[in-house]
Amino acid sequence: MSDTSPRAPLHHCVHTLFVSGTDTDVGKTYVTTLLAAHLLAQGLTVAVWKPAQTGVTRPTEGDAGWVANALGHPSQLTLHTSYHFAPPAAPSVADEAGSIQLNTLLADLNHLQSTHDMVLIEGAGGLLCPIKGQLFMVDLARHCKAPVLLVTRPHLGTLNHTLLSVELARYRGVLPLGLVINEGARPLPAEEQASLAVQTAPQQLAHYSQVPLLGYLTHQSPLPQGLAAWQQAAQAWVATWPQPLPWHFPSP
Repeated sequence: MSDTSPRAPLHHCVHTLFVSGTDTDVGKTYVTTLLAAHLLAQGLTVAVWKPAQTGVTRPTEGDAGWVANALGHPSQLTLHTSYHFAPPAAPSVADEAGSIQLNTLLADLNHLQSTHDMVLIEGAGGLLCPIKGQLFMVDLARHCKAPVLLVTRPHLGTLNHTLLSVELARYRGVLPLGLVINEGARPLPAEEQASLAVQTAPQQLAHYSQVPLLGYLTHQSPLPQGLAAWQQAAQAWVATWPQPLPWHFPSP
């Protein structure tokens, strides 16, 4: 990895948020959908941007398309995927032709920022998922001047994975704005749910990371159906936050 010297955090955009995770399939798209529903309920225009989607043949098959389908394609919501690739691998591997360009990514972001109240960026994998060459997801977040909302798991091992991600973000000059513990697609077995590691994970993560813990999302089955149901679920989640996020939207 290049550029390993620590950096001072940049001024972060106040209407752009980068949703990342400690792993792939940790629930970034689920959390992004809840955030989009929450913002739409406030009457805001929202863009969900996927810089690079792998494992699909069309951009509408990816995570951004999943958000749109879940929320019912409301007019105030825009979904955009800059690059998509068929191989299910990190963007640096799936982009066999080397087509990803940082300037194109930033131009896409600038357009979305200029036309929407809020831009939610959903990364791929974790913060050290490589995009191209020595460009990693954490570097893209820095280029975007966007704080990171980190989605993590409640399982044994989450302290190490989460704290490493938080330290990396700070080291690279990216603000970790909040942590979300997500149980995932399958409920935890009762024995694991009652384990000391899982029971103490929220307090331990908040204590050692010094990052606000924005709730514990339990297994949801079935998922909410339609915008109103997602907004209701988002409202219940936001009500558990210890403090509201500093959205600071542009003046009308």
